[in-house]
Amino acid sequence: MYSVLAMRITIVFALLVLMSVAMMGQGSTPLNGSCQTAGNPSYPNCVAGEVTFTGATVDVSVHVTVTNSSGAIVDDSDYNSQAGTFTFTENFSIPDTYTIAVNGQAVMSVTTTN
Repeated sequence: MYSVLAMRITIVFALLVLMSVAMMGQGSTPLNGSCQTAGNPSYPNCVAGEVTFTGATVDVSVHVTVTNSSGAIVDDSDYNSQAGTFTFTENFSIPDTYTIAVNGQAVMSVTTTN
């Protein structure tokens, strides 16, 4: 009886550990942006032009999808990380609101103006 109870406790503990390890890689990717054009208001509201994004990840590469307010895809690319960090720059020359998704998860929006 004691060995069956001990085995069940061990199995439950092992499942909890495996679930927490599996979920570690599924959190949202922290992402920061910065306006590159001089005279910009503060991020995330930028004057139309280049916006540079920097993110942290445990993955070797990440897939980034950028869409505009009408849902059209502006960028659909893979970026490699270096020491857990990835960086990419987007040219948002047309004033609009853009949504940035990393590995299929929308993580932020940027609005550009004239």
